[in-house]
Amino acid sequence: MIRKQVYTAGTLTVTREYVGGYEYVNNTLSFMGTAEGRATPVTGQTNWRYELDFKDHLGNVRATIADLNGDGARFYVGAKRRSGH
Repeated sequence: MIRKQVYTAGTLTVTREYVGGYEYVNNTLSFMGTAEGRATPVTGQTNWRYELDFKDHLGNVRATIADLNGDGARFYVGAKRRSGH
């Protein structure tokens, strides 16, 4: 396990823990890594949102897509990972 603690003005504000392919933020599951990208829990539901990574021939992530509204028709395409990850 790797732990990262962020302090603001001497007060602990955020704790991130990395265990295997899982990330916990303040003891709450933030995401789990998958072979294709990652899965994040949808707040207030038992569903997961899947983010799929497109990689180049060296394995570097070049784009990530996700179905943000869950309709299966429109996908968000991002060229970089979200901040903090």
